Amino acid sequence: KGTTRAQPEIWENQADFKTKMGDMQKAADALQAVANQGTDRKAISEAVAAVGQTCKACHDEYKSKDYLY
Repeated sequence: KGTTRAQPEIWENQADFKTKMGDMQKAADALQAVANQGTDRKAISEAVAAVGQTCKACHDEYKSKDYLY
């Protein structure tokens, strides 16, 4: 309910949406683990990119491109 950028397909394909959310959580957990290990900037950068890719996967599929504020 309310104003949202989510497309209606997000509600029609809950299994895929939940899978994408799980992928994001795994990537975020991996980023936290790498960041906690120290200062390996390359590994941290790669983990940040992996999180970004999971965000993009969901946004590409389920975020409205014609959202008006």
